[in-house]
Amino acid sequence: MLANFCDPRAVSLGTHELVPGQLAVDIVAHQAGSMRCWSFVSRGLAEFGQREIVLTLSAGLDDNPNAPPTAPLSYYKTVYQLTAQGNLVDEQGFTGFGGAGMLGAMGLAYGRAIALDGVSIPPDSLAAVMLTGPEAALANSIGTTRVLTRLGRAYRYYPHPFWSDRGRQSVVAPNEQTLLSSVAIARVPGACASLDQTMVNLRLPRSAVPVLASLAQVPPNAGVGLMCGIDYDAGGHFVWAPGQQGPEAIQASAGPDRQLQPGQLSRMGGSFVMFVPEQQADSGQLFEDGFAFMLSDPSWARFRQALMAGRPGNLAAAPGALSLSLQWT
Repeated sequence: MLANFCDPRAVSLGTHELVPGQLAVDIVAHQAGSMRCWSFVSRGLAEFGQREIVLTLSAGLDDNPNAPPTAPLSYYKTVYQLTAQGNLVDEQGFTGFGGAGMLGAMGLAYGRAIALDGVSIPPDSLAAVMLTGPEAALANSIGTTRVLTRLGRAYRYYPHPFWSDRGRQSVVAPNEQTLLSSVAIARVPGACASLDQTMVNLRLPRSAVPVLASLAQVPPNAGVGLMCGIDYDAGGHFVWAPGQQGPEAIQASAGPDRQLQPGQLSRMGGSFVMFVPEQQADSGQLFEDGFAFMLSDPSWARFRQALMAGRPGNLAAAPGALSLSLQWT
């Protein structure tokens, strides 16, 4: 059956056996609302411990629905080779491309895949989102969350679009500056931070303890930024770009497939938690699209030890400032 983007039904364009018996990729032509799409869905990566990956491309009005781009197939084969070597990607993950990139993209950011009408997606799959050159550079330096949520703001889709729009304008300027570049960056897979009233809840997986043990190599008087992923259970996420005046956020909306609880509505995710020692008193505040805690040396020493040892911790701030709670999952 030939695909017809005017027909709301999804149409399979075939399954490509990239590695016989081990890796296949389904290609489906479908519509998501008014948008015409092709979705590439991997089959077989889970056997190696890698979450399956969905790459959805928007199609232009002049595109032949039966002729999807084939460049993603080479990408999937590379992912298979890396996965077989134990190199896995997950939420917050990033893949950079060399040379001319893939379909004009210079990298991919990974988030949580969503259900798509007419497309069979394995449970717990990842969504791969294509990034421009400047976006890929920023994702590589400080993590993917800022880029993904900025795309969410640009497309008015919370928390980030599940599709890739080829040829779109970049949401990141070349050589974009951030004060995060002045502190040591710690990337912690599985980390989430969200603000509820005046309390920032930092949740870290136990698997992060070996990663955070490397803080012992950072001078005790140096600032540290813990990069966090998207809290998909929160009601919104802070977003920031240079020149922005005041805090901004994108927010989730309730719908037939998303029932927001009252506690979720008050929670706003952040892209990082930053610690700045050598202060006279402890204080927390919103900063860019995350949370910054200005700490005295004794407070930072205690909290840093809790991070490295995998222990709970708390930072109680002065009235009017943010407090911090560290929890392990």
